[in-house]
Amino acid sequence: MVDFRAETVALDGLLASLKPEQWQLATPAQGWDIRDSVTHLAVSNELALDCVVTGKSDLIDRVLASGSVEEYE
Repeated sequence: MVDFRAETVALDGLLASLKPEQWQLATPAQGWDIRDSVTHLAVSNELALDCVVTGKSDLIDRVLASGSVEEYE
């Protein structure tokens, strides 16, 4: 958890320095911008936390039930 917290602090520092238009810059992942990559990290972290805390996650069920991934971005 110490490494995770340190990585989160470092990432928060980088993201806080972005100008609004920079969120749409391309990343090495073809077709993904910075916003897409950060959303992916956030959803993955939420999923992992749910699993650690409760032994399961209903995140995917909630996304599917909503009919839109946009709600979680």
